[in-house]
Amino acid sequence: MVGGKSPLTQQDLKSEPFKEALAASLKALGDESGGCVSYALEKVLNGTKQVVAGILYEWSMTVKQTPLISSTKCVEWCDVSCEETPTFSVSAWIKPYPSDPKKTVVTLKRM
Repeated sequence: MVGGKSPLTQQDLKSEPFKEALAASLKALGDESGGCVSYALEKVLNGTKQVVAGILYEWSMTVKQTPLISSTKCVEWCDVSCEETPTFSVSAWIKPYPSDPKKTVVTLKRM
């Protein structure tokens, strides 16, 4: 349904646009850690897809954290949060404009 939200299906989760949105969200999480941590999807809990100017995905996910750098800053950061399996609420808009340098816009919120 164009314009309306629909639940994410298994087919959606395997689609290239969703994989692109997921990769962008995991990269954004890594960037937020200052490069100290790599994130990998553990599980998509639920989500929706909306076809607008592009595709808007909204989903909740749990992620696994892996420390990358053993600098003092990263060790301190990781001591606090790397043992957890955090849950995030994610919104990712994949724009339909191929020339746009920021083709995927991601918003993350820790739950």
